[in-house]
Amino acid sequence: MPLFVAVGQNTNMLTKTDFIRSCLPQLGGGELTSWDLDSKPNSEIIRAVLTHGTDSRRLIIKQLNSDHTDGRFGRTGEVFWRRRFDAQIGALRACSKSPDARLSERTPAPLAWDAATLSLCMDEIPGCKLDVLFDRAVRWAPPQTHWRAALRACREAGEWLVAFHALDTAVLGIHDETDGLTDWADYCDSRLDRVISCNHLGRGARQRIARKYGQMAKDWGRDGSRVLVHNDLQSDNILCTERGIVVLDFTGVALGPPEWDAIKFTQSISKWAFTRPFVTGRIEKLKQAFLDGYGQVLDQGGAAWRAWEFAWALDKLSDLIEDGLIVRPTLGVRLRTRALLRLML
Repeated sequence: MPLFVAVGQNTNMLTKTDFIRSCLPQLGGGELTSWDLDSKPNSEIIRAVLTHGTDSRRLIIKQLNSDHTDGRFGRTGEVFWRRRFDAQIGALRACSKSPDARLSERTPAPLAWDAATLSLCMDEIPGCKLDVLFDRAVRWAPPQTHWRAALRACREAGEWLVAFHALDTAVLGIHDETDGLTDWADYCDSRLDRVISCNHLGRGARQRIARKYGQMAKDWGRDGSRVLVHNDLQSDNILCTERGIVVLDFTGVALGPPEWDAIKFTQSISKWAFTRPFVTGRIEKLKQAFLDGYGQVLDQGGAAWRAWEFAWALDKLSDLIEDGLIVRPTLGVRLRTRALLRLML
């Protein structure tokens, strides 16, 4: 019995509302427009998933196995994507079957993997992304309802994350990382090479980055504990609904340091382009709400946090260089680059 029956006379048409409700029941109501299934490149995958088709896994892997060269992973292939796919399915199943409501009520069911990972419906849900709520909460005079909702969402994100980090990785069968998070130096080396070789960055900045990297490698010199990490816990991968937050996009689920997810989340709400004091103060309160929800000690002044924060900033700077944005930087890119260098150095 298919999970979804197309609406209307044209079977190639369905409403976004019905598709999203089928994949992400936590979202509840909301009226959205119609969209032509065949006009989207992921139409086969959508059909296979909505009908419980056995070919959905094969179709997803086929689409991801595009033989493109990824700057972070080298040349990708089917084995690489199958391993990542299986890791995501395992994590989603563990969350949906967990007796812990922090996970089961705030994570899509495994059926929704492709919707969450390929972002098939993210842009079709106006106003639901957490970063939209944050933007509204840091305005000059935001409504108290927006501010309270932002604080609550941050606490819930922290609650979800600590429960996710506590999942038994042995049970999930994720015995090795999938995104370069096992060793700090391995994660940084290729990105450092790209940054150091970028003449547009300036010789002084590159020398300081190299010295800072050497100092960190010497002072820290250890890998620390490893947990299951979401690996992309950013505000635009979290939806706000009347039932609370819903966490999406498990593309890079892996084993890694607990600090990594927290760094990604807090940096995603830092609003680096704004310098007004009231914005900074509000963002610090949002970060504290997240850490309060997490409830366990994450030492933001400790060596592990500083090392992985450096790695995060190095990764983002490397992305700007790889995308060619440093050559003729816009004002936004200049501000972004300055913020990243300040964080690293």
